Amino acid sequence: MKTDFLILFDLDGTIVDTERIAVATLVSYFLRHGHTLAVSDLTYLVGRPWADAVYFLVERYPIPLPPPEIENQMLVEYRANFTQHLHVIPGSVDAIKNLAKTFPLGLVSGSRRQDIETILAMLKVRDRFQHVLGYENYAEGKPSPVPYLDAIKLFGTTPAKTLVFEDSAAGIRSALDAGTTVVTVGEAITGADTRPPTPWYLPDFLGVTSAWVTERLK
Repeated sequence: MKTDFLILFDLDGTIVDTERIAVATLVSYFLRHGHTLAVSDLTYLVGRPWADAVYFLVERYPIPLPPPEIENQMLVEYRANFTQHLHVIPGSVDAIKNLAKTFPLGLVSGSRRQDIETILAMLKVRDRFQHVLGYENYAEGKPSPVPYLDAIKLFGTTPAKTLVFEDSAAGIRSALDAGTTVVTVGEAITGADTRPPTPWYLPDFLGVTSAWVTERLK
């Protein structure tokens, strides 16, 4: 029997370690165009939508192409990499399957729907999520609270009854500002750890069960 508490997951860097692939794609693409990206810029961009990242970077590292074309070229490279080298955060798939038996689950990602659906199909967990939201669904992306507030509204619940698993500074800020309880997952992947503090930290999902979540929702 499912409870009225909601659990929302980020995708990239939380369920699968695609943030590193995204960063590597950005670095490689701009290097081919004669630019070496600063670590501080990459740290700022982790967890933000691709379109936002491209516009941010081309202002600092000009490339004579329209930003949408740059984004499309990078997405082709990114997709080829993650479909061949998808690294799953330890325990994440089992945790999703276990938690779905007790809690309604949603996914809140800044990625394109095409990539979200591809990854969830690869992991065989798409049916565990009642609602899946991606870049195309939001008026504002992370770190705005809009993505998480939109998801909570879809489920007809409140932030006070919502637990979020996130990994990036932008995603954590989005979830915190939406008023949810946040669990930080994994390590910061670039530079210093600038992520906002949260009540709990997990290196991975090993040991995350319905009982583990229930204890933290008390």
